[in-house]
Amino acid sequence: MKKYSILFTLTILTIVGILFTGSAMKETVTPVEYRTVETRTVEETILCTGKVESAESEKVFVSVPCIAGEVYVKAGEPVEAGQPLFSLDVGATKQAMAAAGGSLSALGLTDKDLESAPAEVKAPISGILTTLNVAQGELTDTENACAVISSNESLQVTISINEKSLKKASVGQTVNVSGMAFDKDIYQGTLSYIAPSARQQLAGSTTETVVDAVVTLDDDQLDDSLRPGLSAKARIVIGSTPAALVVPYEDVMQDEEGNEYVFLYQEGKAVKRMVVTGDELTSGYQILEGLQNGDQVIRAPEELELTDGMRVRGTLAA
Repeated sequence: MKKYSILFTLTILTIVGILFTGSAMKETVTPVEYRTVETRTVEETILCTGKVESAESEKVFVSVPCIAGEVYVKAGEPVEAGQPLFSLDVGATKQAMAAAGGSLSALGLTDKDLESAPAEVKAPISGILTTLNVAQGELTDTENACAVISSNESLQVTISINEKSLKKASVGQTVNVSGMAFDKDIYQGTLSYIAPSARQQLAGSTTETVVDAVVTLDDDQLDDSLRPGLSAKARIVIGSTPAALVVPYEDVMQDEEGNEYVFLYQEGKAVKRMVVTGDELTSGYQILEGLQNGDQVIRAPEELELTDGMRVRGTLAA
């Protein structure tokens, strides 16, 4: 009986040891996230900011100085060709001149000139009333436009290109335009103009040197959500690689000799793989050598302190 008791005790201890060892091994397995690398078309772009503007605009003038009567519109509103913008009050103009002790002749005008002034000033074209320099009861200015109407039939995006990116930009390149208020995610256009001189632009608390440029939007891209004055982002496409492998910057590491490498997730282990990187793209490094389509690259390995052959438990990154 004593012999069997010893055997039973040894068996129990062996089982407990196996369970404990398995549990301990399980606890030492490092959890990792990995991404599956796949070939895809990659565009190299220059990101710029700007705003939507009308490619065509019409300035509205009055021929004689006259006090404005009722103002029917506000700046920023859409108007139709022929729509009244404001009225002119000839009687109030004469009374104001008399009260001030002046005369029409002092302005080089006659009663006939004032009587020929239209009762209302109307919009010459349809579009957005971007500027209105008229207020009820005030004298209109004949030298400056009393209103500016921007046509919404032909739109463009004015952008600023940073000087460090200027040498990569050229007229004729495709531009993808987006904006928070736009109906579609992307509108396509063409870089149609680059200014011959640079200027200084405020960027936060500092200034940067930029060059102004114009993106002409394709006519078939226009819709009612593209309004003059809205802010926009523009990505100028300066190059395209049809079948590229791209790995995020944080997934690529470098050893003391400057050699670059990644860690792959293979059969529950972290496997070190040397790579050769190419262009630095918006989404990461282009991989020229060392990886192939379908490889599973471990995400941000430096944070995990991985070593070659380490046991890991992988989860596909979202």
